[in-house]
This record gives sequence, C-alpha cells and structure tokens, in this order.
Amino acid sequence: MSDRLEQLRKKAIISKVGSQVVCALPILFMLIYAITNDENIFAALFGGFIMYSLLRVLYATFSKNKSYTEFVQLYKREMITNALNGGQLYEDMKFNFESGINPEAVLSSGFLTTNRYYSDCFMSASYNNIEFVQADIRNVRGERGGYVLEYDGTFMVIPTYLPDASVTVIANKNVDISYILPGKDYTNTTQGFKNLFNVNSNNHEKASALITPDFMGKLLNIQNRITGRIALSVRDGYMYIFITKHGSKLKPRLFGKYDDSMKADITAELSRAKLFIDAFSVK
Repeated sequence: MSDRLEQLRKKAIISKVGSQVVCALPILFMLIYAITNDENIFAALFGGFIMYSLLRVLYATFSKNKSYTEFVQLYKREMITNALNGGQLYEDMKFNFESGINPEAVLSSGFLTTNRYYSDCFMSASYNNIEFVQADIRNVRGERGGYVLEYDGTFMVIPTYLPDASVTVIANKNVDISYILPGKDYTNTTQGFKNLFNVNSNNHEKASALITPDFMGKLLNIQNRITGRIALSVRDGYMYIFITKHGSKLKPRLFGKYDDSMKADITAELSRAKLFIDAFSVK
C-alpha cells in the first residue's frame, strides 16, 4: 500500500467514525436530559434513537465522503495494476478505471435495475479468441427517505454457444436481485443445483433447453471455485453474468491488513471470465 493510499484510508476512517459520533450525540443528550430532569430514561433513549436514525438517513442521502471515494478509486487502481502483470492476463486487454458498462447493457440481463447506477473499472479483453467485457457496477434504490445498496459487484458480457433462454435468470440464493420481467420458478433441476440456485423463467421450454445436467455441473463447479455469488442469464448469444463482491479482495476495507500476498487473490478474481469462457463459450 502506497503512502498516499494509507493517508486516504486514515482520513476515511476519521470521517466515518466522526459521522457516527455526531449522529449518536442526540442519544447522549437525551440520556443526560432524562437523568438531570428525572424523566423516563427509556423514553428518552427511544427519542434519541429516533433522532439518530434520522441523522443517519440524512447523512447517507446527502453526504459525500470524498476521502472514502478517493480511497476506493486509488485502491482499485493500485491493486488491479499490480495484479494485471503488465497486461499478460488476457489478450488484447484494455483497462479504464474511470469508465464503466453502460446501463443499457446491464438492463439487457433481465435481472438488474439501474435506478441510481454507477460503474467503473471497465475491461475489454480476449481469451481463446472470445472477446468479452466486464466492469464493476453498483446500484442503490430509494427506501424510506434514504437510499439502500441494491447490488455491488462485477458484471460480465461474454459470447456463448448456449441456446437463448428468453428471460431465464439463474441466481445464487444469496443474491438479492430485481427481476425486470419476472416469470415463474423453474424447478426441474437436480437437488444439488436446487440447494444453491434459484431459477426464474417466463419460458420453461427454453429454460429446459438451457439448464441441462452438463450446464448445471459446470455452473456448480464455477460457483464452488470462486467466493462471489453468481447470477446470470443467456440472451441473444450472450451470457450476462453478475458476481457479488462477497469475499472480494477488490472490495476496499478501511480496517485490515494490506500486503503483496493479496496479489494472487486479486489476479484470480480478474481471471474469473476464463472459467465461464472455458465452460460455456468454447466447444
């Protein structure tokens, strides 16, 4: 970790802790007021927690933690540049930290919305003569006067030989997604597949053509090899793949150890497209 990155990390920690302390002040004030005026302590604490929650919503809605934003951007730049090995990971690789995938491509997946959408770390590359693109994406939705993170992860668009499955979405049960064109649950899968994935489709005949024993075995194998959780669809000759940042080394942490040993883990994350191409793009 560079000196600049460490400096931004410390500033982001101070900002984050400071906001929590400021938001918690009403609880302290209400408690002191209740004690000094012989009022009901529990009622005072309840009032304090209401004000605390309101301040947290206002902070999440209007605050822009510049230090944390700069920390995230520089972290990705340093860690990814270090792991890309000078462009040897893929063929014809192009990487742009500021650019992302346009929301129209994300909507084409049939299972991700783009209300307050943000994307960066765009990569285009080729592997075994299969060209693909990927980027980091995140989206928040309005809820109770504030905003809640809806998804945060990596999105890939990879050509495939698999049959078009209309709007059939296969998602790890731990992925919270929004179906743009919801269908019905498809349950004609093996028990092992059913234990890990939900399948939703508006055309069960096409879903049956896609979700074969070979497909299920390959997808289970990929899911077991990576830490992020998978959701995907197959439409018009492309696989639209979303992988959550669960366990991701590319997800910056304000607290924790950063060293060169993370390079192998990050390289493995950036290599995940190879798993899908080997399984579903090359016959």
